[in-house]
Amino acid sequence: MNLQARQFEVFSLNESLAAMVRSLFEGCEGMRFPYSVGTRNNNQITSDFDGALEERLREEGIERAIFERPKGKGYTEDFAFAFDGRTFVVEAEKSNSDKILYDFLKFHFYLDSGADAVILLLPKNWPHRSGEVDMFAQGCERLLHCHEIGFGSPAFFESTVIVGYEQATEDGRRLTAAVRRELVINQP
Repeated sequence: MNLQARQFEVFSLNESLAAMVRSLFEGCEGMRFPYSVGTRNNNQITSDFDGALEERLREEGIERAIFERPKGKGYTEDFAFAFDGRTFVVEAEKSNSDKILYDFLKFHFYLDSGADAVILLLPKNWPHRSGEVDMFAQGCERLLHCHEIGFGSPAFFESTVIVGYEQATEDGRRLTAAVRRELVINQP
């Protein structure tokens, strides 16, 4: 079973970096990615969005990058790639908006370990049993709040990009709480 990602949107405090990343994601519109419905945790939907995205970006011209992880920290990125002479480290937060600040912490370590830029992928519509959350809007707001209060290094603010995407079914219906219930009921 597949979902699709569409309507990608890029946010960064560094507009030239945002423009570069925006150009990469133009070719990802309508990208299909596999998902499954779990039997625990309120039938949580899990997906291989990050794996499908890495494959699609390779089709768009990125190269897989060898990234030296921060030693002794236990942090692992979803994937890293090289583009235009820069190393990008990517995290996809698909189901827990509370982890956005934790991802920002990991970004500091990735940048300290040699990454040139970091990308956080967040759905614009994360449906769950009690409603829908715009994780992309939350991530942008949290980045702005961190910047406002100085909660982060200058390199972090200069090198962080947040990419939002809308999740939809293969037939084009926007993934909402009601559509999610339908997917749970109709799972094979």
